[in-house]
Amino acid sequence: MKTLVLAGKEIEKILTMDLAIPAVESAFAAHGRGEVIMPPKLYLPLEKYAGDFRAMPSFLGDAVGVKWVNMHPENPKRFNLPR
Repeated sequence: MKTLVLAGKEIEKILTMDLAIPAVESAFAAHGRGEVIMPPKLYLPLEKYAGDFRAMPSFLGDAVGVKWVNMHPENPKRFNLPR
């Protein structure tokens, strides 16, 4: 199976607010009913780079996903970049 990578502009063409809002409401309701597996965030420290990676996995119905975030609090001051 190939991995599909979409850029922000491509997602904006596909996912409208009319689709997103009911999907988010449904996911929150499923979470409230205990139908979602969503363990705590996993932090991977990157001390050499003054930051970390954060993994946020979840499972609902037939869908599984992981949100990866990297955080570097010194970026704004050191490089004029977002955290």
